[in-house]
Amino acid sequence: MMTDRDWWGLVEVMASCYVDPHNSTILKTLKIGDLVEFPRMLYSHWGVYIGNQQIVHLTGIDNAGSKDAFTSGSLFSVCGENFAKACVKIDDFFKVAQGCKAKRNNDKDAKCKPLNPQEIVRRAKAMVGVIGYNLIWNNCEHLAAYLRYDVKWSEQVDKAAEAAVWTGALAAVSLLAYNLFGGSNDKK
Repeated sequence: MMTDRDWWGLVEVMASCYVDPHNSTILKTLKIGDLVEFPRMLYSHWGVYIGNQQIVHLTGIDNAGSKDAFTSGSLFSVCGENFAKACVKIDDFFKVAQGCKAKRNNDKDAKCKPLNPQEIVRRAKAMVGVIGYNLIWNNCEHLAAYLRYDVKWSEQVDKAAEAAVWTGALAAVSLLAYNLFGGSNDKK
C-alpha cells in the first residue's frame, strides 16, 4: 500500500516530466539580466538570470528556494524562513524552479528602463549575502526589479494592497447600507 509520502513522490516525478522540458525551453531563451518568475501556489518567486544557468534571488537563509514558504506558521516568511532576514543567493535555475513552470517576465520594461546586462550582473553579485526581508517593502520581486531597473517594485504587493482597499471599501459600503436600510426591523 502506498503512503501519502509515496503518492506525493510519484506526483512530483510526474510533474517534473512535464515541467522540466518546459523549463529547459525557457532557460534556452533567457538573456542575461532577464527577470524570471516562478509561480508558486500562493505567490510567485522571482529572480534574475545572470547566465550559465544561474539565478540570483532572495531566499530563506537555510532553505534555498523552498516551495513551502507558507508552512512555517508565519505569512511573514520567505521560503520558509522567518520575517526579518533573508539571503540573496546565486542558485541553479532548476533548483530555484523546484518543479514550478518558470517564465521570463520583463513586463515592467513597459514602465521602467532596464539597466545594461553587465550592470545588472555586477549589482546582483554585489548583493549576495544576508539582507533584511519585509514581505511588503523588500521581497524577492522587489530585489529582482531593483537589480534590473534600479527601482524596488512588487506588482504582487500592489495587487494585494489594491484588493485590500476594495475589500475594505466594499465592507464599509455594506455596513453603511445595512445600517441605513436593514439594520432596524423593529416592529411596533
